[in-house]
Amino acid sequence: MVTKCPKCNEGLEADDKLAGQTVACPTCKAQFLLPVVDSRPTLDNVAIAHPANKNWNRYILLGCGFGILALLLIIVIAFLSKNPEERKHTPAIITSQEVQAIKTVFERDRVQTANFRKQLSELSENESPAKTMVSYAMHLRIIDLKQCPPAFQDAYSKHVNAWAEVVVQYNNNPNAFDRDALWALWDYFRGRSNGRENGRNLERDPLIKAILETWGGVNSAADLSGVGPSVK
Repeated sequence: MVTKCPKCNEGLEADDKLAGQTVACPTCKAQFLLPVVDSRPTLDNVAIAHPANKNWNRYILLGCGFGILALLLIIVIAFLSKNPEERKHTPAIITSQEVQAIKTVFERDRVQTANFRKQLSELSENESPAKTMVSYAMHLRIIDLKQCPPAFQDAYSKHVNAWAEVVVQYNNNPNAFDRDALWALWDYFRGRSNGRENGRNLERDPLIKAILETWGGVNSAADLSGVGPSVK
């Protein structure tokens, strides 16, 4: 053991076996009692015992992972259990870029529709609107939809196709259309709509009615994307 002389404070080294006995300091010759060494373990020299590692952290993480998977499965099952009509109207996550793309499409559509109205208004009663319709349908088709949400792209494409179908049928046989419905369509775009009667006439021909219905689909898709409806 290592100790000190209580009189001269000289550091001394003594055999542990002499603990508890009186010894003499070799420097000052003073006699003193060697302290008894405490053999009990201390926190400094004994490792703290821990329970066996049970990998609780791993079990907790696994439990959380299974919980999240179960929640996702419940959400998927709940979504699939809806009928197709309900799923169609479930709002999707729309980015600000997609919202801006829809607004751009509406703005370009309004420009083309304004040009279409102007050209129709300049036609005489005897002139055919066939070329004007072809030009309008072609300009609608080249509007860029790539940045829009898929649902809006699909809805607007159906509207353009409805116009294209009217153009094709009119070029093939103008007399195949319901005359009142056809003139109601021209009056609508020329700003000469006469209210309810015009609306009833528009619905008399299935191809012309499809134009109105598909435009309603476009507005529904825009509304689901957080963009207000647009008026032709």
